[in-house]
Amino acid sequence: MAILRGMPAFTGSIGGLSAYKLRGVDRIILREKGGPTRQQLKQGKQFLNTRLRNEEWKGVSKAVSLLGQALHGVRHLYDHSYSGRLSGVCHSIKEEDTRQPLGRRSLLFSAGGYKLEGFGLNTYHPFDTVLKYPLQYSINAAEGTATVEYADIIPAIHLSNPMKQPYCRLVFVLATVPDIVYDAGRKEYRPVQEPGNGRCLVQTPWQVSKAVIPGQQWQLALADWQRLPGLSLLLAAGVEYGQPQHNGPVQFTKYAGAAKVLKMG
Repeated sequence: MAILRGMPAFTGSIGGLSAYKLRGVDRIILREKGGPTRQQLKQGKQFLNTRLRNEEWKGVSKAVSLLGQALHGVRHLYDHSYSGRLSGVCHSIKEEDTRQPLGRRSLLFSAGGYKLEGFGLNTYHPFDTVLKYPLQYSINAAEGTATVEYADIIPAIHLSNPMKQPYCRLVFVLATVPDIVYDAGRKEYRPVQEPGNGRCLVQTPWQVSKAVIPGQQWQLALADWQRLPGLSLLLAAGVEYGQPQHNGPVQFTKYAGAAKVLKMG
Protein backbone atom coordinates (compact mmCIF):
# COMPACT_ATOMS: atom_id res chain seq x y z
CA MET A 1 0.00 0.00 0.00
CA ALA A 2 1.24 3.50 -0.88
CA ILE A 3 -0.03 7.02 -0.16
CA LEU A 4 -0.45 9.47 -3.04
CA ARG A 5 1.52 12.71 -2.56
CA GLY A 6 2.71 15.51 -4.81
CA MET A 7 0.43 14.89 -7.82
CA PRO A 8 -3.23 15.57 -8.68
CA ALA A 9 -5.56 13.48 -6.52
CA PHE A 10 -7.82 10.92 -8.19
CA THR A 11 -9.77 7.79 -7.33
CA GLY A 12 -10.41 4.79 -9.55
CA SER A 13 -8.06 2.82 -11.80
CA ILE A 14 -5.27 3.97 -14.04
CA GLY A 15 -2.91 1.50 -15.68
CA GLY A 16 -1.94 -1.10 -13.10
CA LEU A 17 -2.92 1.05 -10.11
CA SER A 18 -6.09 1.46 -8.07
CA ALA A 19 -6.65 4.65 -6.05
CA TYR A 20 -9.23 4.99 -3.28
CA LYS A 21 -10.05 6.76 -0.02
CA LEU A 22 -10.37 5.40 3.52
CA ARG A 23 -12.20 7.00 6.43
CA GLY A 24 -9.67 8.46 8.83
CA VAL A 25 -6.96 8.87 6.13
CA ASP A 26 -6.68 12.32 4.57
CA ARG A 27 -4.74 11.16 1.49
CA ILE A 28 -5.41 8.86 -1.44
CA ILE A 29 -4.37 5.20 -1.05
CA LEU A 30 -2.64 3.52 -4.00
CA ARG A 31 -2.58 -0.24 -4.53
CA GLU A 32 -0.99 -2.14 -7.38
CA LYS A 33 -3.19 -4.53 -9.32
CA GLY A 34 -2.09 -8.06 -10.11
CA GLY A 35 -1.34 -11.31 -8.31
CA PRO A 36 -2.16 -14.95 -9.09
CA THR A 37 -5.18 -15.85 -11.18
CA ARG A 38 -8.34 -17.29 -9.65
CA GLN A 39 -7.58 -20.66 -11.26
CA GLN A 40 -4.09 -20.71 -9.75
CA LEU A 41 -5.49 -19.98 -6.31
CA LYS A 42 -8.11 -22.75 -6.62
CA GLN A 43 -5.88 -25.52 -7.99
CA GLY A 44 -2.20 -24.60 -7.78
CA LYS A 45 -0.18 -26.78 -5.41
CA GLN A 46 1.90 -23.77 -4.38
CA PHE A 47 -1.27 -22.14 -3.04
CA LEU A 48 -2.46 -25.05 -0.89
CA ASN A 49 -1.72 -23.27 2.38
CA THR A 50 -3.33 -20.11 1.00
CA ARG A 51 -6.54 -22.05 0.34
CA LEU A 52 -6.46 -23.54 3.84
CA ARG A 53 -5.96 -20.14 5.43
CA ASN A 54 -8.73 -18.68 3.28
CA GLU A 55 -11.00 -21.42 4.60
CA GLU A 56 -10.12 -20.43 8.15
CA TRP A 57 -10.88 -16.79 7.38
CA LYS A 58 -14.45 -17.92 6.67
CA GLY A 59 -14.55 -19.00 10.30
CA VAL A 60 -13.13 -15.64 11.37
CA SER A 61 -15.81 -13.85 9.31
CA LYS A 62 -18.50 -16.00 10.92
CA ALA A 63 -17.12 -15.13 14.37
CA VAL A 64 -17.03 -11.39 13.61
CA SER A 65 -20.63 -11.55 12.41
CA LEU A 66 -21.79 -13.32 15.58
CA LEU A 67 -19.87 -10.88 17.78
CA GLY A 68 -21.55 -8.04 15.94
CA GLN A 69 -24.91 -9.57 16.86
CA ALA A 70 -23.80 -9.91 20.49
CA LEU A 71 -22.79 -6.24 20.55
CA HIS A 72 -26.17 -5.10 19.27
CA GLY A 73 -27.20 -2.26 21.55
CA VAL A 74 -23.74 -0.64 21.63
CA ARG A 75 -22.26 -1.31 18.18
CA HIS A 76 -23.91 1.85 16.77
CA LEU A 77 -21.55 3.83 19.02
CA TYR A 78 -18.50 3.13 16.83
CA ASP A 79 -16.66 6.11 15.30
CA HIS A 80 -14.48 4.11 12.89
CA SER A 81 -14.84 0.67 11.33
CA TYR A 82 -13.72 -1.88 13.92
CA SER A 83 -14.28 -5.09 11.91
CA GLY A 84 -10.64 -5.31 10.83
CA ARG A 85 -9.36 -5.07 14.39
CA LEU A 86 -12.02 -7.52 15.57
CA SER A 87 -10.97 -9.94 12.83
CA GLY A 88 -7.42 -9.66 14.12
CA VAL A 89 -8.49 -10.62 17.65
CA CYS A 90 -10.52 -13.57 16.31
CA HIS A 91 -7.55 -14.66 14.20
CA SER A 92 -5.38 -14.59 17.33
CA ILE A 93 -7.91 -16.77 19.17
CA LYS A 94 -7.95 -19.21 16.23
CA GLU A 95 -4.14 -19.44 16.30
CA GLU A 96 -4.37 -20.88 19.83
CA ASP A 97 -6.03 -24.06 18.52
CA THR A 98 -3.21 -26.60 18.24
CA ARG A 99 -5.47 -29.68 18.06
CA GLN A 100 -6.99 -29.14 14.63
CA PRO A 101 -4.95 -29.00 11.39
CA LEU A 102 -4.50 -25.89 9.27
CA GLY A 103 -7.75 -25.14 7.47
CA ARG A 104 -9.95 -26.48 10.28
CA ARG A 105 -8.76 -24.67 13.39
CA SER A 106 -11.52 -23.57 15.77
CA LEU A 107 -12.31 -20.21 17.33
CA LEU A 108 -12.83 -21.14 20.97
CA PHE A 109 -14.13 -18.10 22.83
CA SER A 110 -14.68 -20.39 25.80
CA ALA A 111 -10.87 -20.68 26.05
CA GLY A 112 -9.51 -17.49 24.46
CA GLY A 113 -12.36 -15.03 24.95
CA TYR A 114 -10.24 -13.06 27.42
CA LYS A 115 -8.53 -11.54 24.36
CA LEU A 116 -11.74 -9.63 23.64
CA GLU A 117 -11.79 -7.96 27.04
CA GLY A 118 -11.11 -4.25 26.67
CA PHE A 119 -11.80 -4.32 22.92
CA GLY A 120 -13.12 -0.87 21.99
CA LEU A 121 -15.32 0.18 19.10
CA ASN A 122 -13.75 3.63 18.83
CA THR A 123 -10.59 5.11 17.36
CA TYR A 124 -11.01 8.86 17.80
CA HIS A 125 -12.65 8.85 21.24
CA PRO A 126 -11.93 5.54 23.04
CA PHE A 127 -14.33 4.48 25.77
CA ASP A 128 -11.82 4.99 28.59
CA THR A 129 -11.28 8.61 27.53
CA VAL A 130 -15.04 9.29 27.38
CA LEU A 131 -15.97 7.58 30.66
CA LYS A 132 -13.03 8.17 32.98
CA TYR A 133 -14.51 6.16 35.82
CA PRO A 134 -13.62 2.56 36.77
CA LEU A 135 -16.85 0.56 36.50
CA GLN A 136 -17.19 -2.44 38.81
CA TYR A 137 -18.55 -5.50 37.03
CA SER A 138 -18.74 -9.28 37.13
CA ILE A 139 -20.29 -12.20 35.22
CA ASN A 140 -21.97 -15.25 36.74
CA ALA A 141 -21.86 -17.75 33.88
CA ALA A 142 -23.63 -20.45 35.90
CA GLU A 143 -26.73 -18.26 36.27
CA GLY A 144 -26.44 -16.26 33.05
CA THR A 145 -26.23 -12.92 34.85
CA ALA A 146 -23.92 -9.95 35.14
CA THR A 147 -23.63 -7.03 37.54
CA VAL A 148 -22.41 -3.50 36.77
CA GLU A 149 -21.94 -0.97 39.54
CA TYR A 150 -20.71 2.59 39.82
CA ALA A 151 -20.85 5.51 42.28
CA ASP A 152 -21.95 9.00 41.25
CA ILE A 153 -20.47 9.95 37.88
CA ILE A 154 -19.62 13.66 37.81
CA PRO A 155 -19.47 15.06 34.24
CA ALA A 156 -16.75 17.63 34.93
CA ILE A 157 -14.50 14.89 36.33
CA HIS A 158 -15.58 11.52 34.96
CA LEU A 159 -17.18 12.23 31.57
CA SER A 160 -15.87 13.68 28.33
CA ASN A 161 -18.39 15.05 25.81
CA PRO A 162 -16.32 15.53 22.62
CA MET A 163 -19.22 16.79 20.46
CA LYS A 164 -20.88 18.83 23.25
CA GLN A 165 -24.20 17.00 23.10
CA PRO A 166 -26.98 18.06 25.50
CA TYR A 167 -28.09 14.59 26.65
CA CYS A 168 -26.35 11.37 27.63
CA ARG A 169 -27.02 7.91 29.04
CA LEU A 170 -25.19 4.65 29.80
CA VAL A 171 -25.84 1.37 28.00
CA PHE A 172 -24.95 -2.18 29.10
CA VAL A 173 -25.28 -5.42 27.13
CA LEU A 174 -25.00 -9.05 28.20
CA ALA A 175 -25.04 -11.55 25.34
CA THR A 176 -24.12 -15.11 24.40
CA VAL A 177 -21.17 -15.93 22.12
CA PRO A 178 -20.72 -19.50 20.81
CA ASP A 179 -17.46 -21.19 19.85
CA ILE A 180 -16.96 -21.57 16.08
CA VAL A 181 -15.75 -24.95 14.79
CA TYR A 182 -15.25 -26.55 11.39
CA ASP A 183 -18.04 -28.94 10.36
CA ALA A 184 -16.31 -31.55 8.16
CA GLY A 185 -19.63 -32.98 6.99
CA ARG A 186 -20.90 -29.66 5.68
CA LYS A 187 -17.41 -28.38 4.87
CA GLU A 188 -18.06 -25.08 6.60
CA TYR A 189 -17.56 -23.24 9.88
CA ARG A 190 -20.53 -23.32 12.26
CA PRO A 191 -21.27 -22.25 15.85
CA VAL A 192 -21.32 -25.17 18.32
CA GLN A 193 -24.53 -23.72 19.80
CA GLU A 194 -27.07 -21.39 18.28
CA PRO A 195 -26.90 -18.03 20.13
CA GLY A 196 -30.65 -17.53 19.68
CA ASN A 197 -32.00 -14.43 21.38
CA GLY A 198 -29.54 -14.61 24.25
CA ARG A 199 -29.14 -10.90 24.95
CA CYS A 200 -30.06 -8.50 27.74
CA LEU A 201 -29.92 -4.72 27.21
CA VAL A 202 -30.04 -2.07 29.95
CA GLN A 203 -30.24 1.65 29.17
CA THR A 204 -30.22 4.35 31.82
CA PRO A 205 -32.72 7.20 31.29
CA TRP A 206 -31.62 10.09 29.09
CA GLN A 207 -30.49 13.02 31.19
CA VAL A 208 -28.84 16.40 30.77
CA SER A 209 -25.15 15.86 30.06
CA LYS A 210 -24.03 18.34 32.68
CA ALA A 211 -25.97 16.60 35.45
CA VAL A 212 -24.47 14.03 37.81
CA ILE A 213 -25.34 10.42 36.91
CA PRO A 214 -26.47 8.89 40.23
CA GLY A 215 -24.61 5.82 41.45
CA GLN A 216 -26.38 2.58 40.68
CA GLN A 217 -26.06 -1.19 40.55
CA TRP A 218 -27.52 -2.90 37.49
CA GLN A 219 -28.33 -6.58 37.22
CA LEU A 220 -28.47 -8.09 33.73
CA ALA A 221 -30.01 -11.55 33.32
CA LEU A 222 -30.58 -13.76 30.27
CA ALA A 223 -33.98 -15.39 29.97
CA ASP A 224 -34.10 -19.20 29.89
CA TRP A 225 -30.33 -19.43 30.33
CA GLN A 226 -28.66 -22.84 30.17
CA ARG A 227 -24.91 -23.23 30.58
CA LEU A 228 -24.05 -25.29 27.50
CA PRO A 229 -20.59 -26.41 26.35
CA GLY A 230 -18.93 -23.92 24.02
CA LEU A 231 -21.22 -21.01 24.96
CA SER A 232 -19.70 -17.91 26.56
CA LEU A 233 -21.07 -14.64 27.89
CA LEU A 234 -20.01 -11.18 26.71
CA LEU A 235 -20.55 -8.03 28.79
CA ALA A 236 -20.18 -4.65 27.07
CA ALA A 237 -20.75 -1.02 28.05
CA GLY A 238 -21.38 2.20 26.16
CA VAL A 239 -21.80 5.93 26.66
CA GLU A 240 -24.46 7.38 24.37
CA TYR A 241 -24.94 11.07 23.58
CA GLY A 242 -27.94 12.59 21.85
CA GLN A 243 -30.18 15.51 21.04
CA PRO A 244 -33.94 15.94 21.44
CA GLN A 245 -35.98 15.74 18.24
CA HIS A 246 -38.75 18.20 17.43
CA ASN A 247 -41.75 17.07 19.48
CA GLY A 248 -40.11 13.66 19.87
CA PRO A 249 -37.70 11.58 21.95
CA VAL A 250 -33.96 12.08 22.28
CA GLN A 251 -32.06 10.63 19.30
CA PHE A 252 -28.47 9.44 19.67
CA THR A 253 -25.79 11.40 17.80
CA LYS A 254 -23.57 9.34 15.52
CA TYR A 255 -19.84 9.29 16.40
CA ALA A 256 -20.48 11.12 19.69
CA GLY A 257 -20.39 8.14 22.08
CA ALA A 258 -18.13 5.18 22.77
CA ALA A 259 -18.33 1.50 23.72
CA LYS A 260 -16.12 -1.44 24.64
CA VAL A 261 -16.20 -5.07 25.78
CA LEU A 262 -15.84 -5.24 29.54
CA LYS A 263 -15.59 -8.96 30.20
CA MET A 264 -16.04 -12.46 28.80
CA GLY A 265 -17.16 -15.34 30.98
